[in-house]
Amino acid sequence: MAAVYVSNLSINIGATFDQSFTLADAASDSALDLTGYAHSAALRKHFLATTSTPFQTTVSDPATGVISVSMGSTLTSTLKPGRYVYDLVIETGGTKTRAVEGTVLVRGGVTR
Repeated sequence: MAAVYVSNLSINIGATFDQSFTLADAASDSALDLTGYAHSAALRKHFLATTSTPFQTTVSDPATGVISVSMGSTLTSTLKPGRYVYDLVIETGGTKTRAVEGTVLVRGGVTR
């Protein structure tokens, strides 16, 4: 299965956000083939928060394990500045695995 990566991110309020990851199989250290995998990712103020903001997840090249999380400018405009947590979960055969996790610094901006 995939190794769990820790990757801390920054999102600017009102800007389009996109981040790609290349997932590897922990046993073989080769690219994790994501063909047939379901995937989802979300952002929360803290782990126990009851509300979340979803990322759009896209597998751009299943054979090489490339997966992206993104958020449009309309959605980033609704975020409040501060620190958040997020994770990216992949699922196959009924088994869910957290593939990427970390913190997100949401930064306010001046120009609107």
